[in-house]
Amino acid sequence: MEMNGITTAIESILFAADKPVSINRLLEVFSDLNPKKEDIKESLNHLKSRYETDEYGFELRQAQGGFQFITKPKNA
Repeated sequence: MEMNGITTAIESILFAADKPVSINRLLEVFSDLNPKKEDIKESLNHLKSRYETDEYGFELRQAQGGFQFITKPKNA
């Protein structure tokens, strides 16, 4: 799976998750693809940057040992 594929898959997982998802859990999910921890971090950083813009009403935030999408404070 190329980086874009990993990134969009992570995005889907985080969107559907009801609690923060850790990097270790993402590594387990993608274990058959044998991604590096750095690949997962790069994808998360890409998503974080994408959703920091004013174009979106939510953002990616690190919380409770994982990552999750949350509503931006100005939209709460």
